[in-house]
Amino acid sequence: NAFDNSTPFGDTIELKRADDYLDEIERLIETPEKLRGVPTSSHRVTTCCGGIADGLWVITGDTGAGKTTWATFECWYQANQGVPVMMTSFEQRPIGTVQKLLRCQTGKDFTKISKQERIQAINELGSLPCHILDHYGNASLDQIISSIRFARRRYGVKIALIDHLGFLINTDPNTDERREIESAIRKLATISIQDKLTIFLICHPNNMSVAQQRRVKITDLKGASAVRQDAHVGVVVERQQVTKDNPYPRTTLWFDKVRTEFGKNGSHCTLAFDPIACVYADEWSDTPAGKRGATIIVPQ
Repeated sequence: NAFDNSTPFGDTIELKRADDYLDEIERLIETPEKLRGVPTSSHRVTTCCGGIADGLWVITGDTGAGKTTWATFECWYQANQGVPVMMTSFEQRPIGTVQKLLRCQTGKDFTKISKQERIQAINELGSLPCHILDHYGNASLDQIISSIRFARRRYGVKIALIDHLGFLINTDPNTDERREIESAIRKLATISIQDKLTIFLICHPNNMSVAQQRRVKITDLKGASAVRQDAHVGVVVERQQVTKDNPYPRTTLWFDKVRTEFGKNGSHCTLAFDPIACVYADEWSDTPAGKRGATIIVPQ
């Protein structure tokens, strides 16, 4: 009978009826945060994206705009809320990630505090559900997917940061780089839904925005068609200039794509950025430097 409740199709696919999903529908009604996503570190960001739900986030921006810094801070914040996270860093040794986390944890330059304070901060970080993949340099996409899936099963990881896509792509001149990128994005998007977690994927843009003297857009990525089709959230990080009218460091997040009814596709928000603590906040007064009464002097 073609309409049996569960008819096998190949080795992995099943056909079901709508009423097979009744329990899942009821669970979603009882726990709406699974659809809406957990709140981010910023009310403004949460308003734009609708929260952090299962799916693939593609994060891009100019060199030095703060892509990795913002993603690392958000992972640190979520770990402090009890959300298990996994972080990778292929462009710099993992110790670089630890240094950013230490700045977040201490709220200041960790080299300027006592050894005892550093040890305490490291121990505090060690007590968080924050896991760092101890690998530097290129890795295969399959290796990273296996690592993420292991972390999901073993440690309950809900957010995985991959920094960055370029280290997972075959650089052989005989390969089609664009096709490789599109395939990687689709695989990661699929894994994020199948394994019920969020993947933050850092990607570098091409130079089109520089030539056209405008901000980076999600469409500036190689494999942009896959990003538009398969990514659940597309974020562009843009650092703002310090001016007399805006005397504090600021960063704008552009949400060029948001695939959820709880977010706002095409929206953006600007956050205060404390460069010493690597911390972002809705207002400067909420950053560690702002709480200490620190001010930024704009040159005449």
